[in-house]
Amino acid sequence: MAETNPPRPTDLSPAHSPASKYDVSSPFCLHHSDNLGCILVSQPLEDDNYPTWSRAMRMTLEAKHKLGFIDGSIPQPEE
Repeated sequence: MAETNPPRPTDLSPAHSPASKYDVSSPFCLHHSDNLGCILVSQPLEDDNYPTWSRAMRMTLEAKHKLGFIDGSIPQPEE
């Protein structure tokens, strides 16, 4: 039976790694920490704290490059 040698680290170039297929600067790119259970703003929205909550939510979405989904500045992708 022929033995196969596993690829050496020098054989794996970054250009051929699975991560190189994704543009991390794209707003459509999801980080592994983005999930349904992720808490974006620690203070829940209530009747009297909308301005504070809204500002915190906008700052969080802007930091994640996702603000365009709520303000309409990211165009819908073509199919």
